[in-house]
Amino acid sequence: MKHNVHIYDSTTIPTPTPNPQIVAAEYFLDDDPGVGNGIPLTITPGNEIDELAAIPTTGMSHGAHIMYIRTKDTDDTWSLTMDTHFFLYDSTYRDLRKTQPEIIAAEYFFDTDPGPGNGTLIPFNSADSINKNRSLPIDSLPVGSHYVYIRTLDDDGTWSIPIHEQFDVHFVTCICPIPYFTFDTVDIGSSTVFTNLSDSLAPGVTYEWDINYNSTVDYTTKDISHSFAQRGIYEVMLTVNNSDSCYASMIQEIPVSQLVDTTLTITGDIAFCEGDSVILSVPSGYPYYKWTNGDTTNSITIKTGGAYKVRIKNQWGLQADSRTVEVIVYELPTYELLTIDATGGNTNGSAVLTLSGGTSDYNYLWSTGDTLPIVNNLAAGVYSVTFDDGRCPQDTTFTISNDPVLPGDLLAAEYFFDTDPGVGNATPFNIAAGDTVYFPTYIPLTSLSVGYHHLFIRTRDTYGSWSVYLDKIFNIYDTVTSNIPDQAPIAAAEYFFDEDPGIGNGTALIITMADSISENKTIPVTGLDPGYHSLFIRTKDLFGKWSLYRESRFEIYGVDGNLVKNLPEIYRAEYFFDNDPGIGNGTPLSFNSGDSVNVNRSLPVAGLSTGFHWVYIRAMDDWGQWSITQRQQFEVIDYGCTCAVPNFTLDTVDFGNTTTFTNLSTG
Repeated sequence: MKHNVHIYDSTTIPTPTPNPQIVAAEYFLDDDPGVGNGIPLTITPGNEIDELAAIPTTGMSHGAHIMYIRTKDTDDTWSLTMDTHFFLYDSTYRDLRKTQPEIIAAEYFFDTDPGPGNGTLIPFNSADSINKNRSLPIDSLPVGSHYVYIRTLDDDGTWSIPIHEQFDVHFVTCICPIPYFTFDTVDIGSSTVFTNLSDSLAPGVTYEWDINYNSTVDYTTKDISHSFAQRGIYEVMLTVNNSDSCYASMIQEIPVSQLVDTTLTITGDIAFCEGDSVILSVPSGYPYYKWTNGDTTNSITIKTGGAYKVRIKNQWGLQADSRTVEVIVYELPTYELLTIDATGGNTNGSAVLTLSGGTSDYNYLWSTGDTLPIVNNLAAGVYSVTFDDGRCPQDTTFTISNDPVLPGDLLAAEYFFDTDPGVGNATPFNIAAGDTVYFPTYIPLTSLSVGYHHLFIRTRDTYGSWSVYLDKIFNIYDTVTSNIPDQAPIAAAEYFFDEDPGIGNGTALIITMADSISENKTIPVTGLDPGYHSLFIRTKDLFGKWSLYRESRFEIYGVDGNLVKNLPEIYRAEYFFDNDPGIGNGTPLSFNSGDSVNVNRSLPVAGLSTGFHWVYIRAMDDWGQWSITQRQQFEVIDYGCTCAVPNFTLDTVDFGNTTTFTNLSTG
């Protein structure tokens, strides 16, 4: 973008300091070797460089690559890199020109960057490149040297690096005008009315209107009307003269054209399932369309979700944006269909449909009329199933074959609850025969009471032999009073010394099954050497899940081998606020060691911010084991005064002598 800053003053403007020249350049491909380590380019030094260079690509693989170029000036300062993407084909030539995104916005600011998007906007029509003259108001700037910065935004949402120019604001004894005007946009054949709203005007102020920005004064009245002969975008400049030395100008773009029709038509639903689409279209006949997804036609077919709008330009340069349409594409549930063929000419085939994704509000309809994920009792034949997640329906078909029964196959199965009715007298499963059997199905529980139950399953082969049963424990909850699962009762326990023999391999403890266990047990220690040992105990619940182990340390004396538990003493403690510095890195607390410690201490809170905090304390025994950290919340309040920091020392003496306490408090 080209920009001009007009500062008019009777004082002589000092000669600006020349910019450093570009004296070197280098390039590299794909990976940066480090500043100054690229491949040098031969250039002619200057303020700007525009030269052609042949870059060899010998040895590079076919595919996409990036070329980077940077330059160095006479101050020995390297620029940022400029990158260009290119593609190496194996043999066939293709047009490798990169489509540049359009510049859609520009902004400026003085001296301090307010952040991208927070500067003062410069209006213009979007284009691949911009070359505009604009006058920027500087009435709020103090006298002295300043910088003006300009940056642009492309339609990919990327802001450019700001370019800057230095200028000086000088003190003047006259009143500097602030030019400004508005206009009504019309087509050819009608007059455009220009309303002069300039401010800071002196007596005898004069005006100069340059309609085509060609250094020709077309009007000298305050407000004007002008009829344009041709459609297009015109630059009009208003110059306001308070005196020969105090004047200022303002330039604006004036569109003269028919209005752009941005009516957007939607064909189809804008919320649909994957695989479907919606058509968005605007009136045809314009030379330029640019949708947010990059398409350049007046009508597009949308298959992915997102926000869509289009920018339209007519042949005279006038542009306008359509409304934004939010398209939602629902995810299709994924499915896995498992089929089990029938056997022996029977109707004992099955199918299982597993869904994932979507809304999880799944519905099923099999061609058999079943409405659950599993269907049983299928004969050989072709079936179908329709399913959805409440939004996106799908369907699939499958075939059930009929396989022969082989000698030794599992031919039958039955189940029962809690009490065995006798082999062959339980409820049968309609399984497909096989060497191994996978049979998904539903088992009704309506006849069972609330509480724990056993499910038993056994099978029979073609020789008439029944297997031992498989036993699974489950719990039926009382949904009327509570549906919160109970903890399975503790059913077994084991212990071991020092080294873990593996879960289930410890020495069993006889216990009474209950939700919690509190029992006294005598554990023999015969065979253990005198010294320190660890006793580990863990439990197993009714579902067969083992707990973590609980450890207790004890010592065996070399006299009679009795198990005597000897608690270590607490001999160290530390505290910290809010964030744990790590075990042993807290602030130590002083006390005499003992089996238990109960002391009062005042902890300094200087340095903590006002508000709520946590204090943490932990202790270490003489075996080197740290306790779990205990914590307490407290609040630091600012009372508006200086809080004292109490501290004192003492000399320790025996009774009968005087102990001297020295007060070292501060604050």
